[in-house]
Amino acid sequence: MENMSIDCVHTLGFLMRHVKPENTILDIGCGTGEVGYFLERTGYDSVHNIDILDLREFETKRFELYNGVNIPFENCWFDIVILSFVLHHVPNEKKRLLLEEAVRVTKGKLFILEDTPRNPIDRLFSYLHGTGYRRKIKSNEWFGFYRQKRWEQIFRELGPKILVSQKLSRFCRHKGAPFARSFFLLEKSEPLTQIPEN
Repeated sequence: MENMSIDCVHTLGFLMRHVKPENTILDIGCGTGEVGYFLERTGYDSVHNIDILDLREFETKRFELYNGVNIPFENCWFDIVILSFVLHHVPNEKKRLLLEEAVRVTKGKLFILEDTPRNPIDRLFSYLHGTGYRRKIKSNEWFGFYRQKRWEQIFRELGPKILVSQKLSRFCRHKGAPFARSFFLLEKSEPLTQIPEN
């Protein structure tokens, strides 16, 4: 589709296998709004977008600001919740809280694409990316990049079933920048229980 970025093509390529036009969809940390915009353009009528700042470059029908943790929707409101390269932008102490909220508002699945460093070079790229993002939003909080296995452990502790945990090619998005990435598809199975802090 015209003017669609490589990143959006990549995300939609995975997402379209798991959503139907009648689904209610939430894009957490929607950024430019591109994913929501192109979903709407292709017949998805119930797409909601939230972020901590309004950075949209694409006009979407539904957008709300939120505080980065508390999602302003009722329990089990959405068929699928999207976290597309968002979790590494969430301060470490709030990652689990946001995921608990994402589980709370879905009645079905969580679709997660995430940078997952595998070696020291990945960690350097991640550090530089995180530093740039902190500057952009004027934050001093630490934003960590977790490995695929660590995310799997966190997801298991939170309760959803891991349907897919897939290592992705380094050159699958962002104009070929060699970041290590993973795709996760989770399915809500049991009511969310509070996870004790370690």
